[in-house]
Order: sequence, then structure tokens, then C-alpha cells
Amino acid sequence: MTSLLGVLTLASACASSAAVPARLGPVLDEAGLSAPAWREAAVSRSLRREGRSHRFWTVVARLGSRTLRLEVTSGLSPEAAERMREDWGVRVRALYRPATTNYFGVTQGGKDTPEELKPQALYPDRGLLRRGEPVFALWSDKDLSYVLRSRAEAAHRGLSVFRYCRRTRTLVQVETFEPAGGFDLPAALRDIAAVQCSGGAE
Repeated sequence: MTSLLGVLTLASACASSAAVPARLGPVLDEAGLSAPAWREAAVSRSLRREGRSHRFWTVVARLGSRTLRLEVTSGLSPEAAERMREDWGVRVRALYRPATTNYFGVTQGGKDTPEELKPQALYPDRGLLRRGEPVFALWSDKDLSYVLRSRAEAAHRGLSVFRYCRRTRTLVQVETFEPAGGFDLPAALRDIAAVQCSGGAE
């Protein structure tokens, strides 16, 4: 006799599979984003999670040699969205501090990350009276992880930026990953600048 848990697990898996869009366009529409150049990107992963008060959605897509990853969080106030943005910046910088582990007072030093592999915070919208939102330029390994300790691990380079859409109370972290050898920073900044909330509701 099939257990109730097994039935629910199977039903959940089927629903999740059925909900995976083939292209990024419907994902952008649901998230409230406009990114015309990315709409035909092929979705390779779509994972939704329900939290106590928020909904989370991770989507990975391919566009040529580029990988796109969206982390969508719905049901956020502007204040909560700002805290999430700030927390992410703190956490990603912390990844590149010298690795130390303390066991009963014994500290073991780890290998430092080369300076060239550390996150670079850019402010392309900086003006005379405003700093603008940061765009992080980051290296990552073949699995799209930012934890690097040597240049040999650096397979990709890309950008990470947040967009908060007030109309839908949705925060989206937009990440791009490109083969490190072909990364064009000015072009990548232009592309990611075109990713905006639909209707300008940011």
C-alpha cells in the first residue's frame, strides 16, 4: 500500500516538473521583470519553495555561452528587501576572507584568496548626489560557486545585482556567468542595466 507521504511526494514532484517553463520569458513576466534580450534563454532548472511568509524561486537558464540565475523572493517589504541586499553583500565579501577554523582555541590558517579574484563592487549609476545600487563583478568555479582560492578554479566571471519591484513586492537577484576568457565587463554591465522592473515600478 502506497504511503500518503509517497503520494504527496510524487504529486509534488510532478507538479514541480510540469511547472518548469521552457523559456525564461514567462519567468520574467511572473517575477515582474523586463529583460527583452533574455526572454528566449532556455530554462534548465526551476525550483520553488514556500516559506512562512515569503515565496522563493530559483531559476537557471542558458543563453548561448552565458548562464543566467535568478533568485526570486516574493512578499517582501522595501525594508526587508534592503536588508536582504545588504546581508548578501556582507556574506559574499566574507567568503574571501582568510579561512580560519577554531577548534577549542586552536586557530588554523587557510589559504588567502588572490586579490584579483575578490568581489569588485561597481556603481554604474553613481551620480553627483547618489551612489546608486552596487553591481558585483565576481569570479566563480565550474559549478557557479563563488568560493575560490586559486586562479585555476576560476572558470567563469559575471555580475550580480538586485532588483526590487515595489508593485509586486518582489526582490530578484540577477546573476550572470560567462566563460572567464570571453568576459566583456562593459558589455555585461550594459546587458544587466537593461534588466528592470516591468513598467518601471522599481
